[in-house]
Amino acid sequence: MLKVGQCAVLVGSSVRTFSDQIQLLPDYNYLWKDALLGVLENIGPGEYIYGSEWSTEIARDQDLACIDGLKIKNVRPVYLEVVEFETWPDWSSYWKSISSNARRNFNKINNTQEAERLKIYEAINGLKYTLALFRLKNATFLRKKIGNIIPLTLLRHVLRYAVLRKHIRSVVCRKDETVLGFATCVDVGRHIFYLEGGAEHAVAGVGWYTLLSAIRCAFDRTGGRGAFVMGPVDDETLTQPEWSGLARSRLSCRATRRRQATINFQWG
Repeated sequence: MLKVGQCAVLVGSSVRTFSDQIQLLPDYNYLWKDALLGVLENIGPGEYIYGSEWSTEIARDQDLACIDGLKIKNVRPVYLEVVEFETWPDWSSYWKSISSNARRNFNKINNTQEAERLKIYEAINGLKYTLALFRLKNATFLRKKIGNIIPLTLLRHVLRYAVLRKHIRSVVCRKDETVLGFATCVDVGRHIFYLEGGAEHAVAGVGWYTLLSAIRCAFDRTGGRGAFVMGPVDDETLTQPEWSGLARSRLSCRATRRRQATINFQWG
């Protein structure tokens, strides 16, 4: 028997939450409705939550609305900003498409005669950089006036790298043994999720150098057929003070928006 899909559902006392979607092999996506009904019939009547702001499948609110016996209670729309590599035939074409300012900042580091260089490592082999990466991340938070409780942030930082160690990769820019910048991503099939980054503010261009190098690594690992997921955006995000700079950087990288949705519905 061929396994064509799977899903996980957290069954609580009052609500059942999909985490975060039904995963199907590409050739079997047409079975999504049948798979969903199978899950609902197995778990039983109640309130459910399907989808998330990080989901990589299409928004399912319209599909759910067409199912008999299912009543949608709430839809929270969100857009996932993604660099779709298949938009360009090769890396050179993508590189030419990004903003000239991004390329210029990259070259401030790339063309230097000093000892800056890239090192790519999996987190399990790069734990010695943990404090250095956290230092840069914390400095970035302070510079952008983002609220941050240092002990809790450090704990989350370490736990995240430990739990995701089989899927996590970081691009680190360093001069000798001093880390100047980093960009960390999580590999999930053809989707490479940007997790976090930080850079030494005093070194011009290092932030762009590490980010664009991470995108290049993702492009190469997926053979130019994957996607670099930069993060979600919704109406609330658009009102945050730090969003304008983030929006410009994503636009400079030629990220486009995929519509996603988190849907609350009643079954049975």
